[in-house]
Amino acid sequence: MRASRPLIFSAKKPSLMLGAASGKQYLLIILLGILTGVSLFLMGFKLFILAAICVSLMVVFVIEPWIGLMALIFVIPLERFLVFPEYSFLSPMKLLVIAVFASWIVHMGIYGMAKPVKSSQNIILMSFAVLCLLPLFFMIDISAFLGSYSRLIMLIGLFFMITNIIKTKRRLEITLWVVVISVFVGSLIGVVQSLTGYYLGYVSAEISYIYGAREIGGLFSPNTFALAIAASLPILIYFLLNNSSKGRSLLARRIALFVILFINVAAIFFSKSRSGFIGICIVAFLALFGYRGWLYQHKRLTSLMVLSIILVFLLFVPASYINRVLSLKQLANFRNPDSIDESSLRMRVRLQEVDLKIFLEHPMLGVGLGNFGHYAVEYNMGASHAHNSYLTVAVETGIFGLLLFLLFLLNSFNYLRMMNNKNKNLSGIRIALKISLIIICISLLYDFTFLFFYLWVFSALILSLKNIETPLKNK
Repeated sequence: MRASRPLIFSAKKPSLMLGAASGKQYLLIILLGILTGVSLFLMGFKLFILAAICVSLMVVFVIEPWIGLMALIFVIPLERFLVFPEYSFLSPMKLLVIAVFASWIVHMGIYGMAKPVKSSQNIILMSFAVLCLLPLFFMIDISAFLGSYSRLIMLIGLFFMITNIIKTKRRLEITLWVVVISVFVGSLIGVVQSLTGYYLGYVSAEISYIYGAREIGGLFSPNTFALAIAASLPILIYFLLNNSSKGRSLLARRIALFVILFINVAAIFFSKSRSGFIGICIVAFLALFGYRGWLYQHKRLTSLMVLSIILVFLLFVPASYINRVLSLKQLANFRNPDSIDESSLRMRVRLQEVDLKIFLEHPMLGVGLGNFGHYAVEYNMGASHAHNSYLTVAVETGIFGLLLFLLFLLNSFNYLRMMNNKNKNLSGIRIALKISLIIICISLLYDFTFLFFYLWVFSALILSLKNIETPLKNK
């Protein structure tokens, strides 16, 4: 007699209808929501409202966790609007991740636990998470560690959910559309903020004071704002080149995407971010000259894109931004930081020197996540992190943490290399994700983007793409 696999609940076919689950199953969800709501109500009314919204969404997400995952990916470039300073330890973003993850687990219990995607990336990330706990007993600032570590666990959970939920080409393409549209919404907010001078969000006055006329959109700094846009550009280009639809629908889609491209590039220029400018250059170089002339094969569309960027440049680029970009040539004097006139570049060079010194003092396990700033004070540097993610990971997690992080990145590129190049239906997505990941990996050299959402999202989408292509190889 064939043994059946034990389930937490009785297995039923997934459906978007509310009747897909039994009354007992929904009673369990409601009781879980009540317990969560009551516990958070004791902490404050605002948290109770957040919990109520969270529990309501959980009911929808249990029926179809993919909807929750799309909602989570959509709000990534709007993270600044999901922050309440008085409850920074439990932001709505974290609540949303917890809600999606919990509802996905319950969904698996209701409909049968599917096999988790097997990947060496899972082992690497679990090892990295455990390794980060080892310096816990001799850290200077436990609260700073908990803040960084909770975000790391949130990103690892997001990575795991993406790889286990997105298993078809259709879902992958819809996810990429969500990325493009959500980044566009953030760019549009940024352009409107720049033109009107009015900043939205709870911490707007503080941020606008710090960064002055530099645009931040829905994120916390001009550099991460510009990087999010630059990393999404290859995906936008993929949809521009994709001619799956015909006639008027294709024309309408391309016009809409050109408008998005125009506003996205304008938002990068408003941010006055040198990393954003570098990102645009990387996209242009790799798309035009790499991958057998990905863009060169579509000369008309390429010409229109170049003209759009030139037009945005002429309309919106101030002289101060051009001067910021030209200041990069001062990095040639990195051996002598005092000879660098631009204060931001001089600080970055000095911070990297401090990074190396602290790393040599704590090479094995590091000083602990989020603890770099306490050691930098000893060298008269008031910064919470260095503007180099590789060095910061080395300082805070040690040599073994750095090796695991590098292995995680190399694995993503290796997956892209192993994929079936003959599958033309997925080759465009593969090229777009590869260029996006290259942009982020290069940005790790000059900014702290180790806990940047899109690094983990794109790495997870690459693994999902590999799993989608695997059956094609076996046929």
